Amino acid sequence: MPMEETYGNTYEASGMRAPLKQVTLGLMHLHKNNKIHCDLHPKNILINNGDFLIADYGLSRKPNDSLVTLLETQYGIPAYVDPQCYAQPGKKCDEKSDVYSLGAICWELTSGTASFRSAINNVATCVQILQGYRHDIILGTPHNFAELYKKCWDYDPQKRPTTNKILETLDKISEETMFEEFITNNDQNPTPILPINRAVNQSGPD
Repeated sequence: MPMEETYGNTYEASGMRAPLKQVTLGLMHLHKNNKIHCDLHPKNILINNGDFLIADYGLSRKPNDSLVTLLETQYGIPAYVDPQCYAQPGKKCDEKSDVYSLGAICWELTSGTASFRSAINNVATCVQILQGYRHDIILGTPHNFAELYKKCWDYDPQKRPTTNKILETLDKISEETMFEEFITNNDQNPTPILPINRAVNQSGPD
């Protein structure tokens, strides 16, 4: 079943690493084979006997192929698309575009709900993301895990970790450290992490 069908449930801290490692390993395999998924979101992550599997490679392509066209934006889900692709029309996608999508998925594992579900339409979602809005960290999320996915969904692709670095970080999050420090904010509404309009005016590297 698609991951989105599990909404309403949240994962305990100790149970988040295994599914995220599986998805990250799937991305790593794609990237090593010179492919970018370009459409990673919960509908395209299938759960089978506890295993999280990446599906639907219809938009996958080689690195630096153009990601967003007028046709493809009909099928994409803006909450998971690299904001650089909206800020810079014709922007080429790369591995860091998939990492951005993974960051949004990480938040959803802790919240049990879809990203930007309160947005009235896709355009509103795009505008909020370009203005620097991201969801607040959910109450009880381990601090080191929250820091990991905040880096994944950074506006600047150069600040996003590689899949190798994500795996290294997940491996370092032991049973003991997972529970040492927790986030105490439980607001699920998106809040700005950049000054308004800074993200819109900011240019990332091609």
